[in-house]
Amino acid sequence: MSTHQTAHNFARASVVVSLSLLWSCSGGSGGGGGTVNPASGPFELVSVGVSDGATWELNRSIRLEFSRAVDPAVLGSSSLSLLDASGLPAGGAFVLDGPSSIVFEPSCPVDLDLDGFGFAQATDYVLTIADVDDPAPVLAADGAELQEGAVVSFRSADQSTPGGPLWDPVPGAPRPIVRQVGSNEADASRLLIGAQEFAAFFELDPNTQDPVPVEDLPLNLPSSYQSTVCVALVFDQPIAPSAENLVRLGLEVQLPNGTWQQIDVERVPFSNLCSEGVRIDLKPRFVLPAESLLRVVVDSDFEDIVGEATTARRDDFALMRTGAYPSGWTFDLFEDFDQDPGVTGAQVDPATGELIQPADWSDGRLRATAGFVSSGGPGGTFDLHVLPGQVLDIDTDGGLVLGGPDGAQSTSQAVDGGVLEVRDLVVHLGGLLKAHGPHPLVVRASRDITILGRVDVSGRNALPHTSGVPLEDLAGLGGPGAGRGGVPEPTIDGSNARGGAGAPPMGMDGQGGFGGESAYGPQSISWMFGGGGGGGCLAAGAAGSPLPMPSASAGHPLVYGAEDGLLGPQAGLIGPSPFSDGDFQNDFCGRRFDPVLGTVVEGELLTALGGCGGGAGGDSVISTIFPSPISPTNEYRGGAGGGGGGVLVLIARNDIRFGSNARMFANGGNGAKGQAFSANLNLGGSGGGGSGGWIQLEAGGQIDLRLLGFEAIEARGGLGALGGGDDPQIGRGGDGSPGVVQVHVADPSTDLLLPFGAKIGSRCDPNPWTLAPNQSNRSRALSDWISLPVGPTEVGGLVDLVFAGIDPVTGRPIDTNGDGKLDDLAALLGPTLVGDGPELPFVSADDYTLVVDGSPIEGTEDGRLLDQPELLVGGVFVLSNLGGTQTRRHTVAAATYDATTKQLRLTATSTAGSVEDSVAALGNWVEFTLHPRHMLVTTGPKRDWLDPRNELSVRFQVTDSNAMLGPDEAAASVWTSDPSSLDIQNARFVRFEVRFRVAEEVVALDSADLLPSLDFLRIFAVR
Repeated sequence: MSTHQTAHNFARASVVVSLSLLWSCSGGSGGGGGTVNPASGPFELVSVGVSDGATWELNRSIRLEFSRAVDPAVLGSSSLSLLDASGLPAGGAFVLDGPSSIVFEPSCPVDLDLDGFGFAQATDYVLTIADVDDPAPVLAADGAELQEGAVVSFRSADQSTPGGPLWDPVPGAPRPIVRQVGSNEADASRLLIGAQEFAAFFELDPNTQDPVPVEDLPLNLPSSYQSTVCVALVFDQPIAPSAENLVRLGLEVQLPNGTWQQIDVERVPFSNLCSEGVRIDLKPRFVLPAESLLRVVVDSDFEDIVGEATTARRDDFALMRTGAYPSGWTFDLFEDFDQDPGVTGAQVDPATGELIQPADWSDGRLRATAGFVSSGGPGGTFDLHVLPGQVLDIDTDGGLVLGGPDGAQSTSQAVDGGVLEVRDLVVHLGGLLKAHGPHPLVVRASRDITILGRVDVSGRNALPHTSGVPLEDLAGLGGPGAGRGGVPEPTIDGSNARGGAGAPPMGMDGQGGFGGESAYGPQSISWMFGGGGGGGCLAAGAAGSPLPMPSASAGHPLVYGAEDGLLGPQAGLIGPSPFSDGDFQNDFCGRRFDPVLGTVVEGELLTALGGCGGGAGGDSVISTIFPSPISPTNEYRGGAGGGGGGVLVLIARNDIRFGSNARMFANGGNGAKGQAFSANLNLGGSGGGGSGGWIQLEAGGQIDLRLLGFEAIEARGGLGALGGGDDPQIGRGGDGSPGVVQVHVADPSTDLLLPFGAKIGSRCDPNPWTLAPNQSNRSRALSDWISLPVGPTEVGGLVDLVFAGIDPVTGRPIDTNGDGKLDDLAALLGPTLVGDGPELPFVSADDYTLVVDGSPIEGTEDGRLLDQPELLVGGVFVLSNLGGTQTRRHTVAAATYDATTKQLRLTATSTAGSVEDSVAALGNWVEFTLHPRHMLVTTGPKRDWLDPRNELSVRFQVTDSNAMLGPDEAAASVWTSDPSSLDIQNARFVRFEVRFRVAEEVVALDSADLLPSLDFLRIFAVR
């Protein structure tokens, strides 16, 4: 929320310090920040916080002091390095902490996992500070080179270190640093106002130790950035950085009855919480009550870095009292769509079932999102036909595809990132469409898709061990966008302790199925079976219900596991699923309308994912020790894993149709058995199957499955190979999980065509998700709740909401002529002829400012715009010739009013050129009129213009505050486009919703310049 309003004065009861005193509150070993010495003499390293050979705590920073100011460019350069023995940098960053001090701050894990700190446990590090003899020495701010650097070696602490692995510089629980009245200490808890221009310290009376209230605190008003409040709470030692710990910090307000009420605040770590100089910012989320006492609270059980906690609540160290609301003031609730979006999630219209997708809230404008758009390929007539007997295997990484009108192969198209744009796609009976490569296959048709033959994006089966074939070539390759299977991964010393894991989908971290544990022992050959490889995992099962898959089995119980030395080599686990929130009802990508609850369920994933590869089985080593010396006769490799099923996304603007012989596959590949010892004996564990892939069908019209056979659409997991001995369950590979099938139509009851009495699940395996389309011509954006200038304890009815320019019934911008040119609001001033000056109005010497007489509206309701001329910013003044046949429009960029001279100065933006040029172009007789704006509707470069074929509407809602002084959703009013009709007796918050509908013929033109937008929206709250 932007601001065009200046806050009232903030009377600071304490000493005001400049930003130079508030440099950075973080620190490390060696005390506070350095002082700046004159730029004379050699540039020297004064001290290094860590000594050679020291043992250093995992969270402890390292301070470097120099003889004068350092060039900030050395940060992140090779002039400073902190590396472990293998040459990897320690986690963290070098930062300035005062002009002549640099501090290395090790990274801080939120969960305090000892393996998550910037310094790894029990690790040797070397700190290098380069000097004049090095290629890139540390430089002073004046360009002088460091004369003598340093190389310091030290070792990080671990659990065995006396005193523990973490640095706790202050015994006992953490306490806030609050200075005494008269103190000059800058690194203490304080108030920050606006963009930190002001700082008022919390202080204690030196005689009584009672807190001295900070008076006339601003009210954190949404219309004034200079009124925003931030409590910077500084502690004496590192604290536990978890959210569970930070929630014990807060603000409370005293109610008229004397009780204290908690205020909803955002808790923002300002510094590294694991190190020294800890600061937490408490930012109230809403308007503060006027003329009320507030206090800062540190609750009991608030912990430091090693778990030492406060035993009692503290609320006796920081008080502040808010000022009064300015009387007769208009609060400008101005949204320029340049900050974080409001609530832009999709909805389903409960009346029509139609998807309303998120509008585009970014980069200083709110724009409608268009419905489905496809170019139709080159020339808009690229029809792709896969003919009978033809196998078309598309490379999703830039492969060329031939097509043209009616399937003529007259034009080529490169597949860009896996996306193929067509007019029609037809896979004829006997034709086969396949794909391979790192990207999913996405086909977007501007008309229809017809499948009469087969489409296959399955993962490949793993290959059996064959003499001369490299191990890496045995893995089953993943389908397009999917992960490959795992393979045995011997080291230079022989077999690995486990088979290799399957790969995750392309572009994702993690892994597929786990490899099985290798086996060793001198026992009978017939026992030498390692653990089977785990299956890859994509979905947990069919839509909405978990489905158990056969897991891999352990190796022979009479041989040893190479990893733990215990009898019975372990089986590889099934791989982790990308669906990780534990809710099986959202295991999809997209949105599903729940007709029972009347709500929209958002899918857990943001994009379609390929399947995961299965893990390789463990090796078998005939030896009494592991690892064993390499010998071809005593080591047998485990079987490779199958590849994950690929991703197939078919999107048609109109319909998708299936024939009676159509088939569609995105199955996982099968795992392979271990290396053959004889014709009937395969040693080693068997490989796991790859998971099923992802099939997504979306039609703007209908999906016709009436002729399709039973379970003709498959995304099944691949099978793990059976064990290679007499008992096939020993060393068996695990099966891959099912994949995901999704169908997207606007109304399943009319747009999903099935045989009479059939369910969609009878045509797909696994059972598919039926979801809303991802494309729609309707979009919307909902703002966050905006605080009104009414305190939580004040009597209601103190604020009137003003918004103009829309029809109070429909919420649509007013266009009387229906020609797309939106009506201006009634003129505040004018029409008046523009002269040469000094008589008003005239154009000032800068050529961009129109100076007019503001006295006609003094004393009227519109006179508030003279008291607060910044409310005119965004408005428009119109210059026209005397007949009104020609006009020039200029948006107001700045406005000031002088009540003595009556001059209202309106400075225009440069978008429409200079005001002087407009006057000259219009001739000798030029009039002006001034019009405010409550919103600016644009279509491409046209301002105040909305294509009559499109729709835009605005509506509002108010609510009261809840127990936390935040908005009470349950008490929200009905929506209305007439703010004057809202019940404002208990209104303390307001929000707005903007809806767009783009006409089909506009969508088809595929031009962002034809989409309607809002450049800003403002509500006046008049108190």
